[in-house]
Amino acid sequence: MKKARYNTLFVVLLMLTGCVSSFTFSPYEKRIDTPAYSERDYSSPKAEQEELVIWTHDNFLDGSIENFQQYYPDVHFEVKIIDQVNVVEKYHESMIDGQTPDLFIIPDELLGSFSGIDGLEDLSNPLYYDQQFFGKRPSGLLENYYNAFGEMYAFPVLFFPYVTYYRSDILEQHGFPDDPEQLKDYLADLEQFIAMADILNENNHYVVDSPNMLIQTALRSSNFFTAEHEYLGQKGGFSDMIQAAIVLSERELAPLDLSIWTGEGLTALKEDQIVMFQMGSYGQDRLKDWVPEQSGKWRITSLPFDLAGIDATASSSVAIASTSENKQLAWTFVRHFANNMLEMHTDLEDDPFYDQENLAEFHWTIMEEEKLGIPSMLDHEVRIVWTEALYEFSNGEPVGQSRVNKVHRNVKSRIRYDQRGLQQGQ
Repeated sequence: MKKARYNTLFVVLLMLTGCVSSFTFSPYEKRIDTPAYSERDYSSPKAEQEELVIWTHDNFLDGSIENFQQYYPDVHFEVKIIDQVNVVEKYHESMIDGQTPDLFIIPDELLGSFSGIDGLEDLSNPLYYDQQFFGKRPSGLLENYYNAFGEMYAFPVLFFPYVTYYRSDILEQHGFPDDPEQLKDYLADLEQFIAMADILNENNHYVVDSPNMLIQTALRSSNFFTAEHEYLGQKGGFSDMIQAAIVLSERELAPLDLSIWTGEGLTALKEDQIVMFQMGSYGQDRLKDWVPEQSGKWRITSLPFDLAGIDATASSSVAIASTSENKQLAWTFVRHFANNMLEMHTDLEDDPFYDQENLAEFHWTIMEEEKLGIPSMLDHEVRIVWTEALYEFSNGEPVGQSRVNKVHRNVKSRIRYDQRGLQQGQ
């Protein structure tokens, strides 16, 4: 592939930045504040490099900063909060003006807007790359932060694998696989998923709270484009997930059509109506708070249709500005920050609420899986079109094939010129 990078100003004009998805969710109540920095001291900041400026959409850095200052007490931090709806515009403008912070915290649902542009350091460069540090992360997770040119423009710090929660006792009662691995294989097939929904529906059990949530799961966990900027919305697991939503809607196999985050949804959980749903791994604590009386009846498996990924709306990564004068210090903090946040996965203990062992290993396995496509500068166009469709679905329009076909047509129409320009730039 021809080596090239997109000029930041060109991208800003091309993409009309500031278009942000409405699927914003902040699930983390707990912060990872405990020390996690046990590696060798591979960087010694110079006396004049004593300040780091960080821009972020959400300040979840306090614990890591406080812990870092135990190692480097002379380092001062300036953290500026940027409203998420302005992140793309403000970050890009700073790169154009050359007035950047040292570090950008990027919401992962906006990653595509930073892929391939100039202005961010390539963290796979030998100046940064360290096998021991990188090797502590699942390979499938790390691959999502490389652009089409093989440059790693951001590093994951906060991430939650997207999983399926299910009532193992009820599935077993009706003759379906209750083992997580066996159920994963079963749910990989669209026809089998619909057959399960059909049989459970006859007994007032439902495999999803609403068809809309299947669509949102696909949008939150998937990439929409290949490295060559080809649209993936009508292929693979993403397409199957949308098709499942259509069938469930048309055949009224998700008649409750509500959200488990509402009072009605909680009642449906308590009354054994909703027996399966998809959510990020942060849902583990939520679920046991919602229905503590169902302890020992829930298990966790992968997403249906072989989809694999993290919840982009709840995950964040960090990038180093190429104009930073403190790159060495910035990378030292990134490593510390990333190690600190990693503890929520490496230190995860089995929970008796779930009839399942080795949950930490299970999460790791999901994040090891290769994810189709990569974040693209065209992503926000897809989200704009789907946001409009989801709004209509939530206001009574049926989730039908004709409406979904219209979504795909609108996406292709919106991206055709930008897509051509990006492909020619390669």
